[in-house]
Amino acid sequence: MIFRLIAILSLFFLFSCDSSNKQQKVPSISNDLDTLSKIINLEKYKPVSAQWVYYPLGIENSSIPGPTDYQLEAVLYFEKETIEKLKTAVANDGGSSTDCSVDFKWLKHQELTHHQVCTNYTSSVFTKGALLHGNFIIEEDKVFLMMYSN
Repeated sequence: MIFRLIAILSLFFLFSCDSSNKQQKVPSISNDLDTLSKIINLEKYKPVSAQWVYYPLGIENSSIPGPTDYQLEAVLYFEKETIEKLKTAVANDGGSSTDCSVDFKWLKHQELTHHQVCTNYTSSVFTKGALLHGNFIIEEDKVFLMMYSN
């Protein structure tokens, strides 16, 4: 009887284990500005180029139902005039000074920002569609942008 109970509990445990240790697919890096402009608002501040990834949050093929949330990580490169307009537009945004580390796993190390303290701005100037939250950092002619839904 005890053996049967242990066997049943073992099977139950085996099939109810969390699948959170499954590897997520590594998102592919895109440079397509046309597709990016469908995801975020680039009408006012159009970059000359960009590197970005867009991927679902959570575990792929999870048995747990729920809303589909996405995250965008991007480095946007602007002309000097456009970056100055962006800086002026967000100057009254009430940005917060904070740690400036950027942790985009797909980004080349030499692209990462190295300042100890910088100003984070809310991503509202780039908001479009489901990506409603996030922030960005301006460094020279680059914007490090992270946006997500939920």
